[in-house]
Amino acid sequence: MKKIAYLTWGCASQLTSYQDYAKHLDDMIYLRELETYDLSRYAAVVLPDGMDSAGIRRYAAQLNAYVRGGGFLIIFHCKNAHEWIDVVDLTWRDIGTKDWLWWTKSKPYLEIRQPEPKHPLAKLIPVADMSWHWFGAFDLHPAGRSALNLDDDSGSLLLDFPSLEGGGRLMISTLDPHVHNGERFMPACRRFLQAFYPWLNRELGIERRKRAFTATYLQCFENSAEWAPRAWRSPSQRSAAG
Repeated sequence: MKKIAYLTWGCASQLTSYQDYAKHLDDMIYLRELETYDLSRYAAVVLPDGMDSAGIRRYAAQLNAYVRGGGFLIIFHCKNAHEWIDVVDLTWRDIGTKDWLWWTKSKPYLEIRQPEPKHPLAKLIPVADMSWHWFGAFDLHPAGRSALNLDDDSGSLLLDFPSLEGGGRLMISTLDPHVHNGERFMPACRRFLQAFYPWLNRELGIERRKRAFTATYLQCFENSAEWAPRAWRSPSQRSAAG
């Protein structure tokens, strides 16, 4: 079975986001135990935003080797990731939104757009659900396909490299949806992740069975006729209850 791993260094927003989307994921891996894992077991590895940027750098060789071996590495905002990713040359520039409070204005505008032809992810997630802020932009790359650009097309906030050497894939973004989702701030981040993780499973050809659940009915009234819904009672109980 194909599996998806989710890395964390233990911050609350990452853990909360994992709990929210655990049904679309398989294993949560604590960052400082990463070297004990064989990442080739995973079809994809998600590095959520909010990561310890110095800590993750210690595992750069392992993560780059994973991609070179055919793995799919997904990186959300991670400070200085362009310095340790070496499966492709990345140029990052410190460009942010002109107004961090754009969403409070009477005519809100954010300087982003989804370029044409749209990336499959952009076809699924509207630009409104990619709109909050970002941490710099990557230069466009001939081997990469952008799902979200600055409005002047001078850079990308979400780049996908689907066909790297060795059959690997890298998707890297300067967006930080997991932090905001975990903090319960910025509803667009929740909507983004609600669409992203099902898309990722479909992209990998993963079909997950719905998990069975048990319902517990608690007694809340002294009358025994109220101890269970009528449909759950035995014939004798229904007769006694009238």
